[in-house]
Amino acid sequence: METIARNEYMLGEERDPTKCSLFYFALGKVRLVQGLWRQASWHPESNLMLKFLSNDFEQARWRTAALKNAFALLGKRRNGMFYRCAKSRSISCPPTELAAAFFLLGGSLKDAVNVCVKQLGDFQLAVALARVVEGENGPIFTYLLKEVVVPIAFAEGNRWLGSWAFWKLNRRDLAVRILVVRGINNARFQKLKMESRRHSLPTLALWLRKALSLATLTSSTTTTLAWL
Repeated sequence: METIARNEYMLGEERDPTKCSLFYFALGKVRLVQGLWRQASWHPESNLMLKFLSNDFEQARWRTAALKNAFALLGKRRNGMFYRCAKSRSISCPPTELAAAFFLLGGSLKDAVNVCVKQLGDFQLAVALARVVEGENGPIFTYLLKEVVVPIAFAEGNRWLGSWAFWKLNRRDLAVRILVVRGINNARFQKLKMESRRHSLPTLALWLRKALSLATLTSSTTTTLAWL
């Protein structure tokens, strides 16, 4: 993610710290962003940002201040401390992305990933942020897999995305079954989840062997396993 942050910062002629703040805040590198603002003396909000980022965001008052600015950016209210920063013509970073950055600065990972999913329409960015901030065993990462990634996989008919999500959720049985079972839709998915809760692993393994045998008989090519 640090490479992404560096590349975003280097894009264009002007070195704009707002374009990389989301990624650096996810990495916990607030002081690095502060240093980038020192180099952005051309920016109308540089002094304000330098002053704000000099605070200790381990303290509740400054986390709250960051969250207030995030909500102000989302609501596009001019009383937000950095709203003018997001509206500046020289800024290529959209207000919603900057809002996600401030949510991270304020310690609210869930709000940040919700902005990515609902406002930016980028669930992959949300997953990446969760993995970096809290790891793959964290509650937000698990929430994204269950409530966002799996539904998207079924809506788009993306077996591999669904399999990856189940694998990360430690449901290896479902991760394999989703790749080999034909005609899985939302209704069958619900049935699949119910089956996985009722049956033991040996029973599911037996069911999977039968499914593989049927798939082999119905076609001599791997297209049998395509999503239908």
